[in-house]
Amino acid sequence: MIHDPSTYDLISLGLGGRSFQEFVDSYLFEKYNGLKIDGFDFDPNLQLDYTYQQLEAEYGLYTMPSYIAPGSPSPVKSNKSISVNFGTIPHNSHSIMLDEQTLRLQAYLNQQTGAFTEQMRTAINMLLFDSSDKLIGGNYSALTYQRDQMVSNFALTLTDSNDPQGLKGITMSANVPASNTTTLTSTAKWFTDASDTEGSASDPIKDLQAMIVKIKNKGVRSYHFEIDELSLMRMFNHSKVKAALAVSMSLNIAVGNMATAESLLNFDVKKTMLSNILGCPVISKDNVVAVEKFDKTTGEVESSQIRSFNPNTIVLVPDGQIGTIKSAQPVLLGSVTNGEIASFDDGRTLLRRYYDIRTNRQYIQSDNASLAIPTYAQKMLRLIFA
Repeated sequence: MIHDPSTYDLISLGLGGRSFQEFVDSYLFEKYNGLKIDGFDFDPNLQLDYTYQQLEAEYGLYTMPSYIAPGSPSPVKSNKSISVNFGTIPHNSHSIMLDEQTLRLQAYLNQQTGAFTEQMRTAINMLLFDSSDKLIGGNYSALTYQRDQMVSNFALTLTDSNDPQGLKGITMSANVPASNTTTLTSTAKWFTDASDTEGSASDPIKDLQAMIVKIKNKGVRSYHFEIDELSLMRMFNHSKVKAALAVSMSLNIAVGNMATAESLLNFDVKKTMLSNILGCPVISKDNVVAVEKFDKTTGEVESSQIRSFNPNTIVLVPDGQIGTIKSAQPVLLGSVTNGEIASFDDGRTLLRRYYDIRTNRQYIQSDNASLAIPTYAQKMLRLIFA
């Protein structure tokens, strides 16, 4: 029996007359209504090209008027942001070949029965959802990683570790002044080795208080610390941090009992107490992303995990919005044969599903071009403590 090629395009049959766009809107919209991009908002305007302009926003301090002689012209205040940098928004893409075993089974049943049942349609829809879900979820992980790198690394650099199948050696800088980073050395380091040996002159509380003075001198009135969660756990092992926490519990605790008292506190309580000691919130970041890399030895694609916030780094950040996510509108060159396209995230992501009649394989592909760009780069302060 010879079938029309469309018979083998099981995705079309599974959609049951709906468009791919209708499927994306109904299945994916509700799941992806939140992002881990604290302090960064999407720019509502999609760009047609990949070039962006980074602007340093005014922090909100009102400038005083000028004192002038009666009848003199009034000085005109500037209301423009300061242009900091021009750059290029990176384009990212990935695709998934739909599970061939599932498709073959449904194709076989379709050929044998001559009818496409509701059970077949459900199986195809679940396969389509799982594949689209992995692509959209991966895009959101990329934005989380961008956001945390721009804050903790002051740049996004593509390397073999975070982009093994893509570009490497490209850096998109947050353009934070070098003077905003302090790297502790020698005995001032909180920890001098992997065994958590403390630097003899180290004092974490004093270092963090110095950062607060510095950001206040920059005119920032509301701020918070950000640190990788594992690094914060390590910080809590420092003797001077332990002593500060113990003292803050009760001034009546004998010095000899302070260590015992501090050891009874759980992580969240310690974090709250540290925030109270410093006078501003301490936010721990526990975001983990995954990448895939082809292993030449095994001949297989392997997945590895990366913590998105740099270790042994603490950053003092202004509260509120500190950045924007610029996006270039994906453009489809030509047409999609044997398939359909759909948009997601208000047009920032282009999804395409297509069927390759030569190989009898179905694919879902995602294309996106977005970059998290700080707008308060001049105000962020970083301390690398080990």
